[in-house]
Amino acid sequence: MTEINIKELENEYLLPDKMVDDEKLYLIKEKIKELPRADINLLLLYLELGSYAKVAKFLNCSSTLIYLKLKRIKSMII
Repeated sequence: MTEINIKELENEYLLPDKMVDDEKLYLIKEKIKELPRADINLLLLYLELGSYAKVAKFLNCSSTLIYLKLKRIKSMII
């Protein structure tokens, strides 16, 4: 199985980028940083792997569980 470095993903997806980020994206990144660590990690895995099924396979759980958890996370940041 592929190894995923959460710290590298955090740097790639969550650090502000003044050249690219508009105000809304900056605020979303700030809200994500306030989430519990497990939620941040799940969101980063989803961003990297690109589907509920791939995240579920990586974490050895159901894609329905991933969908429900990401839906809850989305409601917290938007």
